[in-house]
Amino acid sequence: MGDFEGLTSRLDYLAGLNVNCVWLQPFFPSPNRDNGYDMDYYGVNPLLGTLGDFVEFLYKARERGIRVIVDLVVNHTSNDHPWFQEARQDPDSHYRGYFVVDALPFLIELKGIPNTEDQDPYQYLSEMRQFLSWHLGDAVLMAEANLPPEEVPHYFHEGNRIHVVFNFWVNQHMFLALAREDGTPIRKAFDELPGIPSHCQWANFLRTHDELDLGRLSDAEREEVFQAFGPEKNMRLYDRGIRRRLAPMLNNDRKRLELAHSLILTLPGTPVLRYGDEIGMGDDLSLKERESVRTPMQWSNTRNSGFSWAPEDKLVIPVIKTGEYSYKRVNVATQQRDPDSLVSWLERAMRLRRRCPEFGSGRWQWLETGEPAALAHCCQGEGSAVFAIHNLSSRELTVKVDLGRKQSAARPAGQPQHAC
Repeated sequence: MGDFEGLTSRLDYLAGLNVNCVWLQPFFPSPNRDNGYDMDYYGVNPLLGTLGDFVEFLYKARERGIRVIVDLVVNHTSNDHPWFQEARQDPDSHYRGYFVVDALPFLIELKGIPNTEDQDPYQYLSEMRQFLSWHLGDAVLMAEANLPPEEVPHYFHEGNRIHVVFNFWVNQHMFLALAREDGTPIRKAFDELPGIPSHCQWANFLRTHDELDLGRLSDAEREEVFQAFGPEKNMRLYDRGIRRRLAPMLNNDRKRLELAHSLILTLPGTPVLRYGDEIGMGDDLSLKERESVRTPMQWSNTRNSGFSWAPEDKLVIPVIKTGEYSYKRVNVATQQRDPDSLVSWLERAMRLRRRCPEFGSGRWQWLETGEPAALAHCCQGEGSAVFAIHNLSSRELTVKVDLGRKQSAARPAGQPQHAC
């Protein structure tokens, strides 16, 4: 099922991919119903290793310059937890109010709270941030929060609450743009986002371990994306999302896969990569619900894709054994030997991204191309500027982009200054 000893052995691969942070899903002791959440944040599920294994993983990651983010689900427990048991037994138990779904927005319960200045329900996030900062000053809070733009300021506030928020708004409109082969929805989505504090950040992503949630799109827009990337009923989930991996959605088209990854690597924010997308892993739609995109990482063409030597029937989720995305055809070991493979391309692209911090945190603006399918933007750092131009269409385009280069009359002699 994957454990800390195995993860530690793969740190060199992650470092070679130019990853500098690993986000761990819950690994705490749990009866493992609904994939296992509980409230013992000081322990490790024995199936995944020991506390010592976890500490060893942290040390080895730090040696390679890799930070670690732990999944902290503060309002979701297993059904065995004492709070949950008491809430079930007593309708008047105050623990009943402790339980609402598992994403950050549901942690803040607005029902029954007067809309007054002196009762800010989001103040709890400031308290969490203060507690974290006192205990570990360089730690960050990253929220998996599917928010409409008007609610974002509650979570960033003045930079004293959440550090990083997943950019679900842009993510959903990015797939609308890919479906239409038109960059306009991406531009519009970014323009609709409110400004955020300078030391806060968006997390840009393509896919997560859940369905591709399209709930923020209009009914007509959602149907466009469904028809493009999830035309069959068994590809959809909860009437709002698509339960497929990125590569199958894009028909395993190498140019489109590179385009999609290039977008999250260059658009303003921090790119977040879903395991397996770097090699173009597929999905298994025969599995129920979200498990279709949670199949084991395909490390090699050996038994169980090199993920485990356990008997096949002991794997928590089976590996993909047949078809275009079989582990015998799609795996890390094979692609690492091929300089033209997707993982080799992405390794170079991520190295370039790390060499160009302007993309993540520089001042930025859209550039006009005169062609809706061509999306261009410029990001400026201190005395430097980088440009990205993406063709979202399936045809060749010729565009003229005004980079707006100007020489400042006030600049020191011998020091060129480029401005968008």
